[in-house]
Amino acid sequence: MKKTLFLSLIVLTGCASKNIRSLDAASQEKDLSPGCLAIKKLFSEDLSSFQDRMDQASADYQIEQWKVEANEPGASPEKMGSLFETYQKVAYDKEILKKTVALAKSSTGVEAQCIWKRRLERAKQLLETSILTQEAVIKKEKENQDQQDALSNKSNAFRIEVPGEPEPISRALLSKRIGSTEDRAQRESLFKKYNASRAEAWLKWGFRDLIKSRNAEARQAGFKNYYDYRFFRNQLNLKNYLANVKEVRTKLAPQIRKILKAMGKRYGINKVEAWDIRYLREKSASGEVNALFKDFPETEVMKVASDFYSSLGIDVASYDFKMDLYPRPGKNTHAFAMGVVAPHVNEQGEVLTSPKPDIRFLANLKKPVQWDDISTIIHELGHAIHFGEIRQPVAAFRGFGSVETEAIAMTLERMADSSECLEDTLPKYTAVSSDALKPILSNQERSTRIEQAFVLLRQVLFSEFERALYLNPDQDYGKLWSTIFQDYWGVSLKPEYADWDVDHFVMAPVYVQNYAIGILMVQQFYESIVKEFGTAYRSKAIGDKLKAKYFGPGLEFDYLTLTKDFTGSPLTAKAALKLLEGITE
Repeated sequence: MKKTLFLSLIVLTGCASKNIRSLDAASQEKDLSPGCLAIKKLFSEDLSSFQDRMDQASADYQIEQWKVEANEPGASPEKMGSLFETYQKVAYDKEILKKTVALAKSSTGVEAQCIWKRRLERAKQLLETSILTQEAVIKKEKENQDQQDALSNKSNAFRIEVPGEPEPISRALLSKRIGSTEDRAQRESLFKKYNASRAEAWLKWGFRDLIKSRNAEARQAGFKNYYDYRFFRNQLNLKNYLANVKEVRTKLAPQIRKILKAMGKRYGINKVEAWDIRYLREKSASGEVNALFKDFPETEVMKVASDFYSSLGIDVASYDFKMDLYPRPGKNTHAFAMGVVAPHVNEQGEVLTSPKPDIRFLANLKKPVQWDDISTIIHELGHAIHFGEIRQPVAAFRGFGSVETEAIAMTLERMADSSECLEDTLPKYTAVSSDALKPILSNQERSTRIEQAFVLLRQVLFSEFERALYLNPDQDYGKLWSTIFQDYWGVSLKPEYADWDVDHFVMAPVYVQNYAIGILMVQQFYESIVKEFGTAYRSKAIGDKLKAKYFGPGLEFDYLTLTKDFTGSPLTAKAALKLLEGITE
């Protein structure tokens, strides 16, 4: 999974396009009941004022955050921290939540055709999932955050002394070394001796206590366990997710197990073991497309990305993004987009001249350039364009959710990685001949689909393990991991070698499922786009639909509603289950 970031405070922000569900306010105002008008007044006055305060506090924080991440002169992490605390004080407005909940309770008799009634339910959901009102829960959350930070700092500092390395290495580097080691006996030795060492350290440092303490926080908030609680706070549908998990486990996992066995035989491994899986994944990856860009100027990467978006009828230059594209000492080494000020629009969906949208984009482009660098830029521009296409007259929905924007950015990246797009792009920007291109594209398409299936299975496995932790914190984590590992990969693993210490379990609890949800959405959106438009990207109509159906609504609709509106079907694993169709390895 690519480690990319979208740095934006998205709580209680969003938008809706006039092309989707707009109302002619002047003609319909007279038909609204007193109850419906009361809801509309809440939105136009109290919620709008609250959102304006949120927007200002968010912008102040993010402007300083940008300075820190870009290592600009005068940047102050201390000031950034102070501004974030100010933002939190503005965001945790118990009175606005109280007023919204009270109105929702008293509005049960309001006519169903009142669009503001539906919007009130959505606003109530956003407020309830983001504003904590119980002092005991707030105190426990802070206690758990402190415990989490302490464990995270120890985990980040953890190093392993491994023979052949000039200095102790991190868990991530150990995994990378195991995956790149050709000698299978050495891979096995490294795995058995060192791979579970950090998991053992986590238990000594109090990871089990942290799981129990998080469960206690959830119970104080009225939930059975922390997993269910975080699904609520993240506005995710647990029932839908677990149904899709079952599909992946029972239908996709058996296909992957067959592919894995075939991959093993291809490289002389009769029985695939846990220490072989990453090695086989890396061996099967196609690096041919990356190699074609080795002499490509880093200054031309944005042009390739802009050409891709131009095919969708989207002019990247028109957004006037603030960009910082090349490496500097002290600068954040990732690529990310940052939404500082979203477009403000009137009831007709027309963008207002004030405040001016402020959207920023940071990257670290350098030679040698790889296609992965270009597709990452396309991904991050997807976040920026999503933010820039908000057309929401209702202030309370001026923004978007993390799952929603991650999924669509991944979809745009998938469109750019299609054989169709690469067939157009590679001859234009590299010296590849038409004769050489066909086998390259075939290998790329095949390896991309296999890797996407592997990543989906891996993230679902992670999330299933994490859910089981919160359902029973006292169980043996090594045995649990070994059981789930064999169930998914079809590979046996002794509990003492179980490397269950996934970083997210400490630093971003109950988050890994977002990656799985994102992949499910990507496959469904991609399949829908190709079926409807007959192309993966060569259509301005695709861009028009993205703007009207997905970018425009912002937070007015959740990821399940957006998926159904765009693809015509509820979110399922059906499209993802086709990832390995026709692939026999």
